[in-house]
Amino acid sequence: MDFFTWKDSFCIGIERLDDQHRSFFECLNDCHAQTVTNKRATLDEALLARLKAYAAEHFETEEDMMRFFGYPDIRPQQRQHKYFASQVVDFEQAQARGNPASAQSVLNFVRDWFLEHVLAEDKKFAVFMAEKNSNGDGSLSRY
Repeated sequence: MDFFTWKDSFCIGIERLDDQHRSFFECLNDCHAQTVTNKRATLDEALLARLKAYAAEHFETEEDMMRFFGYPDIRPQQRQHKYFASQVVDFEQAQARGNPASAQSVLNFVRDWFLEHVLAEDKKFAVFMAEKNSNGDGSLSRY
């Protein structure tokens, strides 16, 4: 059973991004599952690889949408995306060197990212998109 439960209020209203956010949310639950038995445990490499793949795919999709629709706050989003990706690489490299971050610290980072970035910053983009598409021209159908 998942520790964190997806709620409809987490959706930003852009189906492709919501699907990717759900995938990220699954990673969050998997991080939690790996901390249940031992807070000092490390994450398995497969989960770190999933986080890295998520970042690459999702950030590319989101930034492409932002460019296409002329989102004025794209630069802060790009900086935040770059930060997330670099943190995952740091976790991965530390593990490869034999000095991994604890699963709990990764869980905290992933949880905070979801709360602060997805539920705050991405929702701002969703509001922009709703206003942009209020004319009903169907331009969002590209995505």
